[in-house]
This record gives sequence, C-alpha cells and structure tokens, in this order.
Amino acid sequence: MKAVFISRKEEPFQLKGPFLPALYFRSEFEAEAGLRSASLAMTALGLYIPCINGKKPDGRLLSPGYTEYSKRLQYQTYDVTPLIREGRNAIGAILGDGWYRGTSGPMGMRATYGDTLALAAELTLTYEDHTETILTDPTSWKCTADGPVRAQDLKRVEHYDARMEMPDWCQPGFDDSAWEPCLTTKYEGEVITDEGEPVLVHEQFTPEVLKTPDGGTVLDFKQNMAGLVTFTVTGNAGQTVRMLHGEVLDENGNFTISNLGNDKILPLGQEIIYDLKEGTQTFTPQFMICGFRYVKLIDWPEEVLPQNFTASAVYSDVKMTGTFTCSNEKINQLVKNVEWSLKSNFVEIPTDCPHRERAGWTGDINVFIECADLFADTRKFISKWLKDVVLTQTKEGAILSIVPSVFMMNRKTREQSAGAAGWADAITHIPMQQYLTYGDRSDMEACYDAMKKYVEYNIRRAGKNSLRSAFHPSKDQQYILDTGFHYGEWLEPGAANMVDALKAILMPDAEVATAWFFYSARTLSETAQILGKEEDAKHYKELSLKIREAYAARFIPNGKLSTKRQCKYVRPLYMGLVEGP
Repeated sequence: MKAVFISRKEEPFQLKGPFLPALYFRSEFEAEAGLRSASLAMTALGLYIPCINGKKPDGRLLSPGYTEYSKRLQYQTYDVTPLIREGRNAIGAILGDGWYRGTSGPMGMRATYGDTLALAAELTLTYEDHTETILTDPTSWKCTADGPVRAQDLKRVEHYDARMEMPDWCQPGFDDSAWEPCLTTKYEGEVITDEGEPVLVHEQFTPEVLKTPDGGTVLDFKQNMAGLVTFTVTGNAGQTVRMLHGEVLDENGNFTISNLGNDKILPLGQEIIYDLKEGTQTFTPQFMICGFRYVKLIDWPEEVLPQNFTASAVYSDVKMTGTFTCSNEKINQLVKNVEWSLKSNFVEIPTDCPHRERAGWTGDINVFIECADLFADTRKFISKWLKDVVLTQTKEGAILSIVPSVFMMNRKTREQSAGAAGWADAITHIPMQQYLTYGDRSDMEACYDAMKKYVEYNIRRAGKNSLRSAFHPSKDQQYILDTGFHYGEWLEPGAANMVDALKAILMPDAEVATAWFFYSARTLSETAQILGKEEDAKHYKELSLKIREAYAARFIPNGKLSTKRQCKYVRPLYMGLVEGP
C-alpha cells in the first residue's frame, strides 16, 4: 500500500480531557466508461468506516483491527466495483479513536499508541487498457469534526447527535466548503495486509423488558455477550436518551455495574448517549462495543417495546468447529458458557474480559488455548496475535504480560511486569498447542527464535541470587527461578487476590516460576526436535531435567508435599515435574 496518511489539525490531545468527536474525511474523483474492476485499500491510525458513494463496502467492524501499532498496522482491501459509477464519485471514511487513541488496558489509560488519528486510502480503477490510482493526499481530501458523532471511545461512550447528521456527506456534489484541508502525517511502522479474522456481527437477540424494583427500565437479552444494541425510537428533536450496559442485576434485582469494579477508580462507561432528531429514527453504534446482558434505558420518550431493540454479538469470525452435548443440562449450560466466553473475548485479539479491561493478557489465553481449540479453528486468529507477541519481546528476552502492549500504571510498568511466569510462557506453550491440535508447524517456526530467547532470559534470571535464596542454600540454585516479577498463582480459589499481588511484587513465588521455567525449557526442546534442530533439542532437554531435579529438591522434599493449596499438587502433576508410580 503506497498511500500517504492524512489527518486533521486538532488541539493538543488531553489524556484526561473529554472524549472527542469522530472525524470525517472525503474526496471526489471521476470514473471513465468501461471500468473492469475497482479495489479499495484502506487503513487508519484509529478505527475507520469506509464509504464509496454513500455505501459501505462490506460488513466488517472495528477496522483496521488491533496490532502493536508502533511496529505494524494492517490494511484491508475491498472490491468496490459495484459501487463505482461512470462520472463523478465520492470516497470517504469516518475515523474513531478505537484501540489506537481510546482507553485501553487495566487502568483505562488513553492514547497508548498515539494522539493523532490518520487515514490512508488507495483506490485502484482498472480499465481495459490502463489503470488509475487515487490516493489520500492533503490537497484533494478535506475533513471535519462537525458530524453527528460528538464523542466516542471503544469502551467508554458513544454520543450521537442525530440533528447534526450529514446524509449526503459521501455523495458527489456535497458542499464541503466549510470542511478543513488535511495535513500529511507520518507513520513509522510497517503497513501490512490484513492477517486476522474480520470482526463481524453474528447472533442477534430481542430482549425482555423488565421493570426493576428501583423503578428502572432494563432490557434483558438473555445472553451475556460482547456486542452492540441497535434501537428504533420516536421523539422530538433535542430529547436525549441514554443506555447503560452491564452483565448482572444486583441482589435486589436492580441494574448494576459494581461487579466490574470501582467506577470511581476505573470509570467503566459502556454508555450510549443519543440526541434525537424529529420523528422516528434508528441508531446503531459505530465505534463502541460493550460486554453486557442487560441494558438500562434512561429518559426514554415512549413506551419501551422489545421489537424496537436488537442486540448483536460482535466477535472475530473464527469458525466454530466443536460441539458437545450430554444428558446433564447443567453441564450443557457450562459448555455453552465457555463457548460464549470464547466469542466475547475473541474480538481482534484474545482478551481477559469484554468490558472492563479488554486487554490481551498473555496468561489468559495461555491457559485457555487448549479449550479454545476444542471449540473453534483458532489458527489465523492466534497466528496474527503471536506475531505481535514476538514483536514486543524485550531486548533481554522477556515477553510482555499484555500484547499488544498497553500501560498499566504508567509507561514504565509495561516492561516491569514482562517475563511473568505463566504469562510470558505463552510464547512456548501456544505454538506447541497449535501444532498438537492442527499439525501445523508455522507458529512454532515463526516463534522459535523468540522462544529460545525467552528461555535463555530465564536461565540468566535463575542464575541471579535473590534474598529468598539465602534461606534456601542449594547446589541447584541456578535452576530455581526466584527473581523478577511474577504474578504467582493468580486468583487461586480460596486465596486473597490483593495479598497474592503484594507478594508477587515483594517476593515472587519461586515454586510457580520454577515450574514454568521447566515447562518452557522442555517445550522448547520438543519444539526443536519437531523442527529438526537436534542440537537445541538435546541441550534444552538436559536443561529441563536439571530444573526438574532442582524443583523436586526444593519444593517436594523427600517426595512429599505439605500444603492445603490444590494448585501446588496439580501443577507438578500436569507439567510433568514428578514421575508417576
């Protein structure tokens, strides 16, 4: 893709400032008679919605997708031949913040990747005897922030003022004299063709209307999902309605989002604000999706009828391949819950939750990948994400805890939590799991150097002496991993989350970290064997055996465990740290 990036001149971005309007870009061009084909390539720093002569080329959402923007950015290609007409035509796009400039990650920080939205487009018109290319440029394209989308954020809010609609903004002949000229913007990363599964609308649901004890009106769609709600409403111009999205009702049967955390510490949002024009109108959010089952309606101007609302599940178009049913309906429901958890957390990247964080925690998909592969063909989806895991590996060899990378507390914490046992080990475990499921070596081949670099990083960490090692002198200390940051056994049943977090910061759990040290070394050895790297296979197998011996001596003295925590029994059994009878 050769197109240049164009942007709008905006005020300096304020991290704690208001959410900003969507940007509209447009241009016009001439098409000759005898057009054989037309292809549109488009991408953006932010989210974009493409438009040719007032029509969107296909049903994809959240384009160009989510990648490590500092390294690479995807573009999509559309066949727009049916949308081009002889003579004058219009081309345009609407841009929103999305992952690029919107709130992201555990602490909801903004502008992780940049503070300026930008668009790049390349329209190729092919005739019988020649080809014409139309590119984004600052002279023939114009832009504005004065459209109906008055504020937008992927997680927090979408505010739409229907009175400001511009019905013909992407039609030839539209008066854009009040629009502004564009600026040229540089992008330093690599622009690549789309590698992931498209994000699409899938299942749709009609709600039951509830009157809650506190007098509220709530829609119950009977399914927890990641998605959006389309509604039809009739009212007077200037009336404002609001919709809040949540997962549960409280113990009294009232709408709540308190289960998602403290809204004062981390504002959750998931709010639609809609200013009506006169009469009957239908609205579908364009730049925000939510994790929800329930929707609370506020200031609705008419009787609430279920047929006026449709919830659409939105997730990457992974093919669902696995099914399971049995005679026990509770087990069947559990299986359905797992399947929906996959769908809600497979929106462009594998995430931890579809509402509060929506972050690509490497630890979450590391433990879920085997289950995911039972339900769906994850190959394309996971391969695309793994490339970002490799690209964000630190120069020392650590793997980030969240990929694509986001800030947690500040910019420094992005790498301070890198290398956490169980999270970072996704780089070895997931490619092996994909091979075991599909017989496909491509992920192992693409990740092998990163896998090796990570295990070598662990070797160096284990070779350092920690404060704890002074109380456990051992000739095998070099194979015990007790330095660096590790989350430990995160969210183990019966354990206190905050206490475990504090322990992880002050004194890492050496048992958990050493177990994963062994597991990745052994997996690397097995990967090397499969790829025909015999010398590496032998070397890392010997390393894994030495780690296993050290683990047994330190954590299973005399072959016995004395603990009430189940995970300390399950882990050595599952990982092969102990031999059977």
